[in-house]
Amino acid sequence: MGKIYPSSTGAIYFQLKSDSCNAGNAYYTIAADSSALKIWYAMLLTSAESGAAVTVALPQATACGTTDNKPINYLYRNY
Repeated sequence: MGKIYPSSTGAIYFQLKSDSCNAGNAYYTIAADSSALKIWYAMLLTSAESGAAVTVALPQATACGTTDNKPINYLYRNY
């Protein structure tokens, strides 16, 4: 895990270490109104603490390599 922070709007922003998809200082985002916000935020925090890798799924129209923040479809962690 690279960085995780909740914004003042309630959205969650995060970066992954050694990520080939997110260029520069771009972040993945979880919208404040997402029904999975609390679950995904907890998963990100526990993964960061344990050093476990998470995988991010992006909407099909989202291009890797851009410097734009990217909203996610979902994320998961392998055990």
